[in-house]
Amino acid sequence: MFLIQAYHILLVIFLSLTTTSIGYSNYAKPGCNDRCGNVRIPYPFGIGANCSVNEWYVVECNSSTPYLSALNHHLEVLGVDLENQTIVVNMPKFSECFQTKKVDLGKSPFLLLESYNKVMDDSVALLWTLSDRDKDQVSCCDNYNPRGYRRKVDMGNGTSVDTWKCAYYEFYEGTPYLRDGCEDYPTVTEECARCEDSDGYCHYDTIYDLDGLVYSQNFTCRFYGDYNTDESRSSKLSMGVLIGNFSRL
Repeated sequence: MFLIQAYHILLVIFLSLTTTSIGYSNYAKPGCNDRCGNVRIPYPFGIGANCSVNEWYVVECNSSTPYLSALNHHLEVLGVDLENQTIVVNMPKFSECFQTKKVDLGKSPFLLLESYNKVMDDSVALLWTLSDRDKDQVSCCDNYNPRGYRRKVDMGNGTSVDTWKCAYYEFYEGTPYLRDGCEDYPTVTEECARCEDSDGYCHYDTIYDLDGLVYSQNFTCRFYGDYNTDESRSSKLSMGVLIGNFSRL
Protein backbone atom coordinates (compact mmCIF):
# COMPACT_ATOMS: atom_id res chain seq x y z
CA MET A 1 0.00 0.00 0.00
CA PHE A 2 2.90 2.37 0.80
CA LEU A 3 4.33 1.93 -2.71
CA ILE A 4 0.92 2.59 -4.26
CA GLN A 5 0.50 5.76 -2.21
CA ALA A 6 4.03 6.89 -3.07
CA TYR A 7 3.40 6.19 -6.77
CA HIS A 8 0.26 8.33 -6.91
CA ILE A 9 1.91 11.18 -5.03
CA LEU A 10 4.80 11.14 -7.50
CA LEU A 11 2.39 10.82 -10.43
CA VAL A 12 0.46 13.97 -9.57
CA ILE A 13 3.57 15.96 -8.61
CA PHE A 14 5.78 15.14 -11.57
CA LEU A 15 3.11 15.27 -14.24
CA SER A 16 2.15 18.77 -13.08
CA LEU A 17 5.67 20.21 -12.99
CA THR A 18 6.78 22.70 -15.62
CA THR A 19 9.57 21.13 -17.62
CA THR A 20 11.65 22.23 -20.57
CA SER A 21 10.83 20.62 -23.90
CA ILE A 22 13.68 18.90 -25.72
CA GLY A 23 13.76 20.04 -29.31
CA TYR A 24 14.30 16.66 -30.95
CA SER A 25 11.62 14.85 -28.97
CA ASN A 26 8.30 14.07 -30.61
CA TYR A 27 5.23 14.06 -28.41
CA ALA A 28 2.55 15.35 -30.80
CA LYS A 29 1.63 14.84 -34.45
CA PRO A 30 3.34 17.22 -36.89
CA GLY A 31 1.68 20.62 -36.74
CA CYS A 32 0.10 19.94 -33.34
CA ASN A 33 1.01 21.35 -29.95
CA ASP A 34 2.19 18.98 -27.23
CA ARG A 35 1.60 21.32 -24.29
CA CYS A 36 -1.32 23.11 -22.72
CA GLY A 37 -0.10 25.30 -19.90
CA ASN A 38 2.20 23.17 -17.76
CA VAL A 39 0.78 19.84 -18.92
CA ARG A 40 2.32 17.81 -21.72
CA ILE A 41 -0.25 16.06 -23.93
CA PRO A 42 1.46 13.20 -25.80
CA TYR A 43 -0.04 11.24 -28.68
CA PRO A 44 -2.35 9.20 -28.84
CA PHE A 45 -3.98 12.22 -27.13
CA GLY A 46 -3.89 15.48 -29.03
CA ILE A 47 -4.78 19.14 -28.60
CA GLY A 48 -7.49 20.08 -31.08
CA ALA A 49 -8.98 18.35 -34.11
CA ASN A 50 -6.93 15.87 -36.17
CA CYS A 51 -4.21 15.69 -33.53
CA SER A 52 -5.33 12.57 -31.64
CA VAL A 53 -5.80 8.90 -32.48
CA ASN A 54 -9.60 9.33 -32.44
CA GLU A 55 -12.28 11.71 -31.14
CA TRP A 56 -12.17 10.28 -27.61
CA TYR A 57 -8.58 11.41 -27.21
CA VAL A 58 -9.13 15.05 -28.20
CA VAL A 59 -7.97 17.54 -25.57
CA GLU A 60 -9.18 21.13 -25.55
CA CYS A 61 -6.80 23.81 -24.31
CA ASN A 62 -8.79 26.58 -22.63
CA SER A 63 -6.83 29.42 -20.99
CA SER A 64 -3.78 27.15 -20.60
CA THR A 65 -5.88 24.44 -18.95
CA PRO A 66 -6.35 21.12 -20.80
CA TYR A 67 -9.73 19.37 -20.78
CA LEU A 68 -10.80 15.93 -21.94
CA SER A 69 -13.91 17.00 -23.80
CA ALA A 70 -15.46 13.82 -25.20
CA LEU A 71 -17.11 12.72 -21.95
CA ASN A 72 -20.29 14.21 -20.49
CA HIS A 73 -18.16 16.36 -18.17
CA HIS A 74 -15.24 18.44 -19.38
CA LEU A 75 -12.57 16.89 -17.17
CA GLU A 76 -9.40 18.83 -16.48
CA VAL A 77 -6.33 16.82 -17.47
CA LEU A 78 -3.53 16.77 -14.89
CA GLY A 79 -1.19 14.43 -16.75
CA VAL A 80 -0.79 11.50 -19.14
CA ASP A 81 1.26 8.44 -18.15
CA LEU A 82 2.43 6.55 -21.25
CA GLU A 83 4.01 3.70 -19.28
CA ASN A 84 1.00 2.78 -17.14
CA GLN A 85 -1.44 3.86 -19.87
CA THR A 86 -3.42 6.21 -17.62
CA ILE A 87 -4.69 9.77 -17.81
CA VAL A 88 -5.08 11.67 -14.53
CA VAL A 89 -8.08 14.01 -14.41
CA ASN A 90 -9.40 16.40 -11.80
CA MET A 91 -12.41 14.73 -10.20
CA PRO A 92 -12.86 15.33 -6.43
CA LYS A 93 -14.31 12.47 -4.43
CA PHE A 94 -17.27 12.85 -2.10
CA SER A 95 -15.89 10.64 0.67
CA GLU A 96 -13.42 7.92 1.58
CA CYS A 97 -16.00 5.43 0.28
CA PHE A 98 -14.78 6.41 -3.19
CA GLN A 99 -17.99 7.84 -4.60
CA THR A 100 -16.89 10.03 -7.46
CA LYS A 101 -18.95 12.53 -9.32
CA LYS A 102 -21.03 10.67 -11.83
CA VAL A 103 -19.20 10.61 -15.12
CA ASP A 104 -20.68 8.45 -17.83
CA LEU A 105 -17.76 6.60 -19.40
CA GLY A 106 -20.27 4.83 -21.63
CA LYS A 107 -18.65 3.34 -24.72
CA SER A 108 -15.51 5.41 -24.26
CA PRO A 109 -12.05 3.78 -24.20
CA PHE A 110 -11.57 4.95 -20.60
CA LEU A 111 -11.94 2.68 -17.58
CA LEU A 112 -12.04 3.53 -13.90
CA LEU A 113 -9.84 1.31 -11.73
CA GLU A 114 -10.76 1.73 -8.08
CA SER A 115 -7.47 0.25 -6.90
CA TYR A 116 -5.65 3.13 -8.63
CA ASN A 117 -7.65 5.79 -6.93
CA LYS A 118 -8.26 4.91 -3.28
CA VAL A 119 -5.51 7.25 -2.09
CA MET A 120 -6.13 10.15 -4.49
CA ASP A 121 -8.32 12.88 -3.00
CA ASP A 122 -8.79 15.36 -5.82
CA SER A 123 -7.95 13.42 -8.95
CA VAL A 124 -8.74 10.14 -10.67
CA ALA A 125 -6.57 7.97 -12.91
CA LEU A 126 -8.43 6.54 -15.88
CA LEU A 127 -7.00 3.66 -17.86
CA TRP A 128 -7.02 4.47 -21.57
CA THR A 129 -7.35 1.56 -23.97
CA LEU A 130 -6.62 1.12 -27.66
CA SER A 131 -8.48 -1.33 -29.87
CA ASP A 132 -7.20 -3.21 -32.90
CA ARG A 133 -8.81 -0.52 -35.05
CA ASP A 134 -6.82 2.18 -33.23
CA LYS A 135 -3.66 0.15 -33.83
CA ASP A 136 -3.72 1.23 -37.48
CA GLN A 137 -3.36 4.87 -36.39
CA VAL A 138 -0.14 4.38 -34.42
CA SER A 139 3.35 3.46 -35.57
CA CYS A 140 5.17 2.25 -32.44
CA CYS A 141 8.35 4.18 -33.31
CA ASP A 142 8.99 2.02 -36.39
CA ASN A 143 12.71 1.18 -36.22
CA TYR A 144 12.89 1.48 -32.46
CA ASN A 145 9.85 -0.62 -31.63
CA PRO A 146 8.41 -2.30 -34.72
CA ARG A 147 5.75 -4.23 -32.84
CA GLY A 148 3.17 -3.37 -30.24
CA TYR A 149 1.60 -5.92 -27.97
CA ARG A 150 -1.65 -6.69 -26.25
CA ARG A 151 -1.78 -5.95 -22.54
CA LYS A 152 -4.20 -7.62 -20.13
CA VAL A 153 -5.20 -5.37 -17.22
CA ASP A 154 -6.67 -6.69 -13.98
CA MET A 155 -9.72 -4.60 -13.11
CA GLY A 156 -9.51 -5.61 -9.45
CA ASN A 157 -13.02 -7.05 -9.40
CA GLY A 158 -12.36 -10.48 -10.84
CA THR A 159 -12.43 -9.32 -14.46
CA SER A 160 -9.77 -8.12 -16.88
CA VAL A 161 -9.65 -6.13 -20.11
CA ASP A 162 -7.34 -6.24 -23.11
CA THR A 163 -5.73 -3.19 -24.62
CA TRP A 164 -3.20 -2.67 -27.39
CA LYS A 165 0.00 -0.89 -26.41
CA CYS A 166 3.33 0.29 -27.75
CA ALA A 167 6.23 -0.61 -25.48
CA TYR A 168 7.66 2.33 -23.54
CA TYR A 169 11.38 2.12 -22.80
CA GLU A 170 12.90 4.11 -19.97
CA PHE A 171 15.81 5.29 -22.14
CA TYR A 172 13.59 6.75 -24.89
CA GLU A 173 12.39 10.33 -25.19
CA GLY A 174 9.08 11.08 -26.86
CA THR A 175 5.94 9.05 -27.41
CA PRO A 176 6.20 5.53 -28.86
CA TYR A 177 2.83 5.93 -30.58
CA LEU A 178 4.16 8.20 -33.33
CA ARG A 179 6.24 7.38 -36.39
CA ASP A 180 9.79 8.37 -35.43
CA GLY A 181 8.35 9.44 -32.07
CA CYS A 182 11.13 7.86 -30.01
CA GLU A 183 14.57 9.34 -29.60
CA ASP A 184 17.24 7.10 -28.12
CA TYR A 185 19.19 8.36 -25.15
CA PRO A 186 23.00 8.21 -25.48
CA THR A 187 23.18 5.65 -22.67
CA VAL A 188 21.92 2.20 -23.64
CA THR A 189 22.02 -0.76 -21.30
CA GLU A 190 24.87 -3.19 -21.85
CA GLU A 191 22.54 -6.04 -22.69
CA CYS A 192 20.66 -3.91 -25.22
CA ALA A 193 23.95 -2.82 -26.81
CA ARG A 194 25.00 -6.47 -27.21
CA CYS A 195 21.65 -7.21 -28.77
CA GLU A 196 21.90 -4.37 -31.29
CA ASP A 197 25.48 -5.34 -32.13
CA SER A 198 24.14 -8.76 -33.15
CA ASP A 199 21.62 -7.11 -35.52
CA GLY A 200 18.73 -7.62 -33.11
CA TYR A 201 16.44 -5.13 -31.43
CA CYS A 202 15.65 -4.68 -27.76
CA HIS A 203 12.23 -5.58 -26.44
CA TYR A 204 10.81 -5.10 -22.95
CA ASP A 205 7.70 -6.91 -21.71
CA THR A 206 6.19 -5.00 -18.81
CA ILE A 207 4.69 -6.99 -15.94
CA TYR A 208 1.96 -5.35 -13.86
CA ASP A 209 0.94 -6.11 -10.29
CA LEU A 210 -2.65 -6.64 -9.12
CA ASP A 211 -3.18 -2.88 -8.92
CA GLY A 212 -2.17 -2.40 -12.54
CA LEU A 213 1.09 -0.65 -11.70
CA VAL A 214 4.41 -1.47 -13.32
CA TYR A 215 6.13 -4.21 -11.31
CA SER A 216 8.98 -5.41 -13.49
CA GLN A 217 10.26 -5.55 -17.06
CA ASN A 218 11.54 -8.61 -18.91
CA PHE A 219 14.23 -7.86 -21.48
CA THR A 220 14.53 -9.97 -24.62
CA CYS A 221 16.73 -9.61 -27.68
CA ARG A 222 14.60 -10.15 -30.78
CA PHE A 223 15.43 -10.48 -34.44
CA TYR A 224 13.36 -9.32 -37.38
CA GLY A 225 11.24 -12.14 -38.76
CA ASP A 226 12.10 -14.39 -35.83
CA TYR A 227 10.13 -14.50 -32.60
CA ASN A 228 12.80 -16.55 -30.79
CA THR A 229 14.91 -14.82 -28.17
CA ASP A 230 18.45 -15.46 -27.09
CA GLU A 231 18.63 -13.68 -23.76
CA SER A 232 16.19 -12.55 -21.12
CA ARG A 233 16.15 -10.99 -17.71
CA SER A 234 13.73 -9.44 -15.24
CA SER A 235 14.46 -6.44 -13.07
CA LYS A 236 12.15 -4.86 -10.55
CA LEU A 237 11.53 -1.17 -11.17
CA SER A 238 12.37 1.17 -8.33
CA MET A 239 10.59 4.38 -7.45
CA GLY A 240 13.70 6.13 -8.76
CA VAL A 241 13.00 4.78 -12.25
CA LEU A 242 9.42 5.99 -12.02
CA ILE A 243 10.64 9.44 -10.98
CA GLY A 244 12.98 9.48 -13.95
CA ASN A 245 10.16 8.62 -16.35
CA PHE A 246 7.93 11.43 -15.08
CA SER A 247 10.70 14.02 -14.96
CA ARG A 248 11.37 13.57 -18.68
CA LEU A 249 7.76 14.39 -19.61
